[in-house]
Amino acid sequence: MYRRSKLTWQPVLRDLIFYALSIILLLVSFWDGKIVIIEAILFVILYVVYVVIVFYWKKWLKYTDDNPIEILEEEISQDKNKFNHITVNILNLIIPNPVKYPKQYWFTFIMSITAIAGLSYVLVESAVHIGDLLNINSTIIALTVLAGGTSIPDLLSSIIVAKRGRGDMAVSNAVGSNIFDILFCLGFPWLIAFGMNGGEPLLVETENLISSIILLFATIIVIVFVLVVRKWVIGSKTGLFLIGLYLAYLVYIINVSL
Repeated sequence: MYRRSKLTWQPVLRDLIFYALSIILLLVSFWDGKIVIIEAILFVILYVVYVVIVFYWKKWLKYTDDNPIEILEEEISQDKNKFNHITVNILNLIIPNPVKYPKQYWFTFIMSITAIAGLSYVLVESAVHIGDLLNINSTIIALTVLAGGTSIPDLLSSIIVAKRGRGDMAVSNAVGSNIFDILFCLGFPWLIAFGMNGGEPLLVETENLISSIILLFATIIVIVFVLVVRKWVIGSKTGLFLIGLYLAYLVYIINVSL
């Protein structure tokens, strides 16, 4: 199945702007090799600002969320996919099916978040221990197993909304998750750490900082360039191009880390 989706540029531009701001804040905070409490607070505040702007962005720029989608090949029914069927049956054992139990949607949501958290914890601990046993560089483990594994929920949710023709939501989810990871998933734990150590600065590693920041900014430039060239239409060729860039990034950063 191959599809092309026309994106609405306003929400994509919003997320890319805040992604760039997140990277800049990350660079400034890491530059001296330590994090102070005011920097952690700025991370969380910037994320709160981002969430507020998300709510008002549509009112300010007056755009619609309609994403016309072009189906180039007939979609294969998910009912014929045995893997999906088995997966759904396993999940139904611990998570109530929202279709069968619509009044328990809140419990379904809580159990889904709990399952994601539990599986993420198992993934992280397993990857760390396997890396130690096989004497694999921790940076490589973080860039491959952890980065890929913990992003699987984002990947699956993006696939689901993309199949429904909401390409904007899929792109915003991908970029927005990075904003959340940088601003909240770093800022909030730092605040907890400051509360436990009496506000003492936290030391952070700055090895390969500049090259990593340059590569992060390069991803923004490449995404904007590709979308503008393709006139905000994404399809299989765009996806293959971005996957190729990601593989090239992995090869480069692993070589640098060794």
